Amino acid sequence: MTQAAPRTEFSVRDIKKGATDSAGGLITKVFFKVRCEYAVYQNDGMVIVQFADDPTKADKQRLAMSHLNAVRTQIDGLIDGWRKSDQFKEKAATFDARVAAALQYSLEGDADGALTALNGVRNDVLAERISWGRFEYLIAASVFSAFVVGCIIAVAFGVSKIWPKDPLPVPLCLAVMGGVVGAFFSISLAITNRTVLTNLNRRDNYADAILRITIGLIAAGVLLIQIRAKLVSGIQIGGQILGGDNPSREAIVMIGFIGGFLERLVPDMLAKVGIADTKIPEPVGGSTSGNSSPGKPPAGGPTSTAQTAKQDDTDGSADNATVAASSTATSSSGDASTSSSPTPAPAADTSAPQSAAEASNTAAAASGGTPQPSQGPTSSSSEQGLDGVGAVQSNQQR
Repeated sequence: MTQAAPRTEFSVRDIKKGATDSAGGLITKVFFKVRCEYAVYQNDGMVIVQFADDPTKADKQRLAMSHLNAVRTQIDGLIDGWRKSDQFKEKAATFDARVAAALQYSLEGDADGALTALNGVRNDVLAERISWGRFEYLIAASVFSAFVVGCIIAVAFGVSKIWPKDPLPVPLCLAVMGGVVGAFFSISLAITNRTVLTNLNRRDNYADAILRITIGLIAAGVLLIQIRAKLVSGIQIGGQILGGDNPSREAIVMIGFIGGFLERLVPDMLAKVGIADTKIPEPVGGSTSGNSSPGKPPAGGPTSTAQTAKQDDTDGSADNATVAASSTATSSSGDASTSSSPTPAPAADTSAPQSAAEASNTAAAASGGTPQPSQGPTSSSSEQGLDGVGAVQSNQQR
């Protein structure tokens, strides 16, 4: 009697609860099993398919199921951790059963139905994860808010004992407390529409909740300081304005509540802060155009000559008028030395000593002596004085 050789290949009929599969994993549950065709079971980690015993048919089954692998991987990643959790074990078993049913659709030839079913499972698992993440977000915000309010009460009590006459610390603590409550109230109202990560990202959710409360309490304190410093006149609600020089405690708490509730109020106000435009005063004595500089007389030219002539008119000196008349007479007689250039205007700075010097030069010219050059404040005024005296001397010689 011959003994049959032991079977070495793992087949569909080997899939049994409590047995080990081809990978050595313990089979915990068998969902579906069709003799020699396929088997859908679960081991310690995930839902697995045992393909047909016929290699050709098994290859066709693998090819038909290949487009489902990405969704299956996402589902396994989202469910991972629930299978060993006492709280979520039953929920994980429900999702695994739905995944097994979707795989059976594919093995039976309904590839589109299998993909639709797996997408539905993935969306439901993701929604469950986000729901728990939102709940944990709210818990973290409430715990941190209670902690901060307790700390503020303790700080306010200590500050009132240390600085009993300081008018700022206690109102500031009240405003910050109102800001914490306003921030938590804002979170509570917008939690359903707020973008929250899944509970797989607990650290990020906790950080966002704590940061939101922190922004609220800082904004409340900054808003109160702006009102006390008169940078902001107040906050208008209906026909009433919260603010003023000495707001009540209720008004202070309400100001803080608004600053914490409207998380963009204070940041938007600070974003509009700018530096006031400053106007540079013009230097005394006229414009700084051309080559002139502040503190120095303007260079000669049409503009500076007009300004000098205007200033001479206001001075009203008789000696300057005589020199100007002599220069005009010389110019009209056709003197080549004076007609080749425009008639210069008298010096801007005309004083009594300068008038006496010019009179002396005129007398010297009449007697045939050498005229002395005028010592004006600038080279421009000296040249103008010499031209005038030369014009008088030329006229007398003629």
